[in-house]
Amino acid sequence: MERIVDHVSSQRQRPRPRPVVLVVARSPQAVDAAREALGAQHIVLGARSGGRAIALAAQEPRPHLVVLDEDLPDMAALAVLEALHGDSRTRDVPVVFTGTQATFDRLCRFVGCLADFIVQPVGAEVLKARVRLHLDLQRLREDLRERECALQREAARGAGLEASLDAANSDLAAIGYSVSHDLRAPLATLSAFASSLLPEQASLSEKGRDRLDRIVTASRRLRDTVDDVLRYCGAAHAPMCIQPVDLADIADDVIAELGAGTDTRFSVEPLPRVRADRTMMREIMENLVGNAIKFSACRADARVEIQAHTAGELAQIVVRDNGIGFDMGYRDKLFRLFQRLHPQAEFPGSGVGLAVVQRLVTRQGGDVAADSVAGGWTSFSFSVPLCQPAWSTACAADRAAGGTLR
Repeated sequence: MERIVDHVSSQRQRPRPRPVVLVVARSPQAVDAAREALGAQHIVLGARSGGRAIALAAQEPRPHLVVLDEDLPDMAALAVLEALHGDSRTRDVPVVFTGTQATFDRLCRFVGCLADFIVQPVGAEVLKARVRLHLDLQRLREDLRERECALQREAARGAGLEASLDAANSDLAAIGYSVSHDLRAPLATLSAFASSLLPEQASLSEKGRDRLDRIVTASRRLRDTVDDVLRYCGAAHAPMCIQPVDLADIADDVIAELGAGTDTRFSVEPLPRVRADRTMMREIMENLVGNAIKFSACRADARVEIQAHTAGELAQIVVRDNGIGFDMGYRDKLFRLFQRLHPQAEFPGSGVGLAVVQRLVTRQGGDVAADSVAGGWTSFSFSVPLCQPAWSTACAADRAAGGTLR
């Protein structure tokens, strides 16, 4: 948009040539009077017949305005007006007609091609004022046409860039998937051969055993990273099946699976039914709940809460934990691929999970957000369309009671 404004501004700042005004009148005195009144700021062309006027109007320099007197020697002025309006080269040139009141009454059918009418006699100041008015209007019309053309060019350019970006994203996803998929086979072979040597560690030197452990650990980590990249690529292109989904059931399953064997206490408020892809909702919950468990495990009183709020036809799902949190100055990095805010040795992971969450939520028309208070709670939230907007009323009593403690 700034380019369009700059373009139009430059057009306005560019020195314009003096406007050309064609004065058509039988009387040479009338032409001379118009030339005297307008000549200081305009190029005034004179024509003393209708035929000459039609010829001059179609030549270069093309007039910006025609002042047409009703009294002509060779043809009716209305015939000249019709000829100018019927020629594509002069159709848009405004015509100011000068004549008697009786003539004005007969001009109703030319209202679409007549810019103005001045009842004779025409004074110099009136003529200058009307000419200036209609030339200003003509310039405004030209500026609007230039702006429209600039907007059309910008729209075409934007459409082209969008198509190129879509193609580039598709290519990038295809490359990522292909590379990751092709790496899996050699990685599996490497990991298998390395693992097969583990029973023979006793025959290796201390340095050999250390190197073997490093190979096994690195190959497993790389295999996990490749699997995560495949998940990230799949999040952008996996088919969706939008249907009513009960988030309470998903939360129960995820907590039962990921919370087993931990000391984490879970608190889950009543959760709504939403319109979403069930598989994607499950993966979103697994990533957020898994992170909450991981980053709060260092606390003896580790807690994870799942809450729900409504805003219109959207549900806002919040997963909170009282873990170590993060510096809000790095919040923008959280949802980027391979971005980590904590050392791998302390908190294992590939830095892909939150990027996957953002992709899955965005594909379903929602948004993601994160918030953290030092020494307090950390929250990750996402929005998703409600299946039944009246859910908040039905569950108000349950939510007021504090939800379900697990």
